[in-house]
Amino acid sequence: MAQGSSGQTVVFGVDGSGAVWVPFTKRQMKDDEMYQEFSSIYEEKIIEDFDYKKMAGFIRQHCQAAGIKPNLVLDMGCGTGNASLELVQDVRQMVLCDPSSEMLTIARNKFKAPFLPQFIQGMADEIRIPDRFDLILSVLDVPNYLEQDELKAYLRNSYGNLKTLGLLIFDVSSVFKLEEMARVGTYIYDEDHYFHVWENKLKGQQLEMEINLFIKEPPPANTDLYQRITEQQTMFLHPRTDIEVWAREIGFGLIGVYDDFAEILAKPNTQRMVFVFKKEHK
Repeated sequence: MAQGSSGQTVVFGVDGSGAVWVPFTKRQMKDDEMYQEFSSIYEEKIIEDFDYKKMAGFIRQHCQAAGIKPNLVLDMGCGTGNASLELVQDVRQMVLCDPSSEMLTIARNKFKAPFLPQFIQGMADEIRIPDRFDLILSVLDVPNYLEQDELKAYLRNSYGNLKTLGLLIFDVSSVFKLEEMARVGTYIYDEDHYFHVWENKLKGQQLEMEINLFIKEPPPANTDLYQRITEQQTMFLHPRTDIEVWAREIGFGLIGVYDDFAEILAKPNTQRMVFVFKKEHK
């Protein structure tokens, strides 16, 4: 069972595929629209741009160094499930959580018996399943989509959800990276079947993004026609020192802050900071 921050109990149930599908209804899923209409394009782009094998190797190395076997893992903000899929051979059981039902549907279709994870639709800052997990991971900027109070809640709940000596590993797009995105302003991606315009504006401590995606109509439609989809998103700038202070206040011990899932310590110009925290006490 899982609990939302209101104390509401959510019971795991099994759908026709054998996988566990858990709707989380505490509050309206404010991020459920995120990437909803072009999740397949998101999937394609992420696989091109992100090295999941490198990520998995980094996680394995830190689990070994900490002396833990990740029998039960929580992938918070799992997206389309690629991170968990890369770790299937290393774990006994997984729980995948994301606010987007569309993302969870794609993720669910990637796993086959006998390994069938549990799925929860919910916000990263609200899931509470106390003292259950050996490892909690969040890959691809999950904390950047949380406001300050939400990020503190994510850290607090993660601490409670971990077993003693468990690890929390997540990455964050650095302030350096997001400020550079705002300085550049507009990014354009031109592929065979879609055209993608990404516009960024910095407003205080948040990056406002408008994403216009033009998807070519598939055959037998007229190949000169494109469908336009517009998404608006916000990423929050969280300085490294703030994250470290908030985590330590909760009780985490900091193992290290690394540069993009490499065994290299983060630098001032690191674009993707990877935090590794350990729950040292009950």
